[in-house]
Amino acid sequence: MKYENNYKFSVLLLLLAVLISGCQKDFIETNNESYVGPVEPESLMKLGKKLDNPYDISVMKEAFKNITEVSKSGKFSGRRSMKIITDQEGDTLEFVEIPEDVIRVTHKYVRFKPRNQEEMDAVTGDSTLVLFDHPLDYEIEEEGDYYHDPEVHDTLPTPQYATVKISQQLNDTIPFEILSELYLPEEDAILDPELLDDPDNDQVVTVEETTTSKSNPLTSKAWDKQALKSFANKGKTKEKALMMDALVVEAFRLTNNEVEEAEEDNEDKMFQVSSGLTSRWFGRRRKWTPRGTILAFDDVLNRNVPLQGIRVKGWRWFTRRSAIANSRGYYSMGRVRKKHFKYSLEFERHHFQIRNPRTAVGHTLAWLSGNRVASINMGKHRRNRVVNRTLRAGYEKYLADIFRGAMFYYYGNIDGLQRPPLKRGFRTKMKIMASNNTTTGNFGTHKSAGLHSFLGFNSRIHMYTRGRSSRQTFATIIHELAHASHKKISRSNYRNTASKVKESWARGVEYHLTRKIYSNYRGGVNHHPLYTSVVVDMIDNKAPLNAHGRPEDINEGSEILTQDNVSGYTIRQIEATLNGSRTWWQWRDNIKRRYKNGTENNLDALFNHWN
Repeated sequence: MKYENNYKFSVLLLLLAVLISGCQKDFIETNNESYVGPVEPESLMKLGKKLDNPYDISVMKEAFKNITEVSKSGKFSGRRSMKIITDQEGDTLEFVEIPEDVIRVTHKYVRFKPRNQEEMDAVTGDSTLVLFDHPLDYEIEEEGDYYHDPEVHDTLPTPQYATVKISQQLNDTIPFEILSELYLPEEDAILDPELLDDPDNDQVVTVEETTTSKSNPLTSKAWDKQALKSFANKGKTKEKALMMDALVVEAFRLTNNEVEEAEEDNEDKMFQVSSGLTSRWFGRRRKWTPRGTILAFDDVLNRNVPLQGIRVKGWRWFTRRSAIANSRGYYSMGRVRKKHFKYSLEFERHHFQIRNPRTAVGHTLAWLSGNRVASINMGKHRRNRVVNRTLRAGYEKYLADIFRGAMFYYYGNIDGLQRPPLKRGFRTKMKIMASNNTTTGNFGTHKSAGLHSFLGFNSRIHMYTRGRSSRQTFATIIHELAHASHKKISRSNYRNTASKVKESWARGVEYHLTRKIYSNYRGGVNHHPLYTSVVVDMIDNKAPLNAHGRPEDINEGSEILTQDNVSGYTIRQIEATLNGSRTWWQWRDNIKRRYKNGTENNLDALFNHWN
C-alpha cells in the first residue's frame, strides 16, 4: 500500500507554508552573491524484474547436494564428498568428508524501513552497515544516481537494503524485515581461511559466529562443531576453492542466473566436477582487490587533487565492500571473487552528509528538505580493473568542492578551532544541501532556527555555488560551517548575537582556513554593515608604508586599511571570545580583557572602522 494520504499530505503542505512564512531573517545567515547557471536533471535508477536469489540458503543447500554425494563414511554422520575433481591440467583431486553443516546461514539480507528522517539518520549513522537505496536482487534496466521506492511517498525516506552477518545485532527500534537468509561461501572462513587475514573485509564469518544456536535449523540436528572446525583447519586449499566455485555456479544455474555470473574468458581456470552420472565444467573465479583513485579537478589550482575521505562502495549481489580514499585519493577494498563489481561514490562521513535535492516538478517538499545523500554511480566493471574517477565538471565537481571543504573543517588541521557540531547521541549529522538553485542572491545559507529540523526539514546548510570556482565553493562551505560552530560555542546566546558579529566571525574563519589550501585567498568581499574583515585585520600584519607613503599590499584582507594597526591575535584566541559576545562592542571588550597584545590600543579604531 502506498504511504500516501491526501489529508496528511495537505497538512504537510500547510505546515510547510507556516514554516516558510515564519522564518525570521535573523535566524538565517547568508553569504551573498549570485550566479545563474544550467541545471542538470538527476538520473533515477529504473529496476527490472526481481531475480531468483542464488544465495538463499535453500538454493545453496540444493546446489550443495547437486555437486556432492553422500560419502561412504557419511551415511549416518552427515558427511558428503566431491568424488572427482579434474582441473584444467588434467590432475585429479579427491575431496571427501565435507560436513553437511558447512551449508549454514552466514548472512541476512535486510530491508530497513525508516519512518522519518530521525530513523533514517540512525540507520545511516551505523558505521557497520553498507547501505543501498535499491534492492540487491533485481535487474537494473537503467543505471541511475538514486532510487526511490514508488510505494513510498516522495517526502518520506526510501527503504535501505543491507547484507549483515548472522551474528550482527540490529537496532530493533527501527522497523526492518529479513528478506532472505543467505549462505555466502565467498565470505566463509571455513572454505577460505585467508579471508581472516584481509583487514578490509568485515563480512568474514567463522564457525563460532554461525553456530551459536543449539542445533542447525536446516537439519534440526545438533551442530557438528568439531567436524566444522576440523574441516576449517584441514588443508585442501585448492579443493575448497574449487568446491566454493562449483557451489556458486550451480546455485546460479538453479536460479537461471548462470550466464551472467559464469561467463568464461581466457582468465578463468577451468575444472570438472564428476559425481555419479553427472559431469560439468566450471570456471574458477580468482580473488582480486577492487581499487582505484578518486580525484577532483580544481579550477583555481588548475590541477587534479585527491578527493581524500570520500567513501567508495562496491557490490555484486550480496557481496559488498567499502573503502575510504586516502590522502592520495587511493582506495582499496577487501578482496572478492566476482567477475564484475559495481561502484559508487557517497558524499557522506560520520559527522556530515551532502544531500542532493530533487528538482523535478512535484517534488517541492523533497527539494526543500534535500532528503537523500548525494552519490555518483560509477557503473559496473570487470574484475582486476583499476577503477579511477576524476570529477571534472558540472554537478559532480560541485559536490567534490563542497565535500573537500566540509572534510577539511571536520577532519583537517584547523589550528585548534572547534569542529562544527559532531554526531553524538541524539545529535544527527550535519546536513548540507548542494542546491542547483543559483539565483537566490546568496552563495550559501546557514539555518539556525529549531523549526528547520521539524518534519525532517533539517538541511542546516544550503549551498548555491554551482558553477562558481572551486575556491569560492570551498570558502563558502567553510563560512557556513563556521556559523554552525559559532552556534555550538555560544549555545542559547547565539540567537540574540548581532548579525555583524556572526558574519564577521564566519568571514574570519573562511579567510583563515581557505588560505591553507589557496594561499593567495584574501577573504570574501566586504558588504557593509554585516560582512567585515575585522578578524582578518586582527590576525594579519600591519601594512608598512611604501616610498609613496601608501600601505604596502601585505595586508592580507580584501581591503587595505590605514586603520589596520592591529595584528598578532590568533584565530583560536578570537574564537575563545565569542561566548558572551552578543554585541559588536562586547566582542571587542572580551578580546581586550582576555589577551595582552602590543597592538590592543588600536582595537577601538579598527572596530569603529568596521562598525
